[in-house]
Amino acid sequence: MVPLILGGLGVASSLYGMSQHNKNRPEMMNYDFDYNPQSFNYNPNEGLLSSAGQLSGMGSEFMGSYRQMLNPGSDYNQRMFGELRRSSSDMAAQLNANMNQTLASRGIGKGGMSGLLSTANTAQVGEGLRKGFLGIQDTSLSRAGQFGGLATSAAGAAGELFSAMDKRRLDSGIFNITQQNEANRYGNVMGYEQAVGNQNALSAWNDTRNQQWMNMGAGLIGLGGSMYTSQT
Repeated sequence: MVPLILGGLGVASSLYGMSQHNKNRPEMMNYDFDYNPQSFNYNPNEGLLSSAGQLSGMGSEFMGSYRQMLNPGSDYNQRMFGELRRSSSDMAAQLNANMNQTLASRGIGKGGMSGLLSTANTAQVGEGLRKGFLGIQDTSLSRAGQFGGLATSAAGAAGELFSAMDKRRLDSGIFNITQQNEANRYGNVMGYEQAVGNQNALSAWNDTRNQQWMNMGAGLIGLGGSMYTSQT
């Protein structure tokens, strides 16, 4: 009779333990590891943008002047050539007028001497005109070099400012991507570790429950054996 009572108590104890175990099923962790990473958006200062734009515009204007100086057919050179031709023509007319007045005062009328002197005056004016053309070309070339240097300096300064702004934008973009990648990596790693922890806890709980079923089965077998023995 005693073995039967003890067997019954064992089965009851197993049932109670299983009941308590079922109530203590592990709670699955479900934390959200996502977060908003710090980001940085670079917006260039309006003054800096304006300065870079002004330098770029000055570079374009200087380059335009550079081309004007190098082109004999440009408005600037044609205006200078025109002024030279007009002044040379006025000079030739004045020389001939003075010559004719001088000849007339000496009683020499228009004729061979006047023609010779007029030809000489024309040659003198032509030589001055030739030298004047060369002088204008030399001046234009010299100014072209100056404008070319100014254009290069202005364009270079503008390029450095724009390059610096582009670098800041690139750096901020790389920073933001790095921050986002780190946030993703953290979320993935912590999410994986949480899933593994949940699985391990559930496996341990199931192992314990299975062991309790086995223990209760062994107790029932033992109880059945005791009942059979008590009846024989």
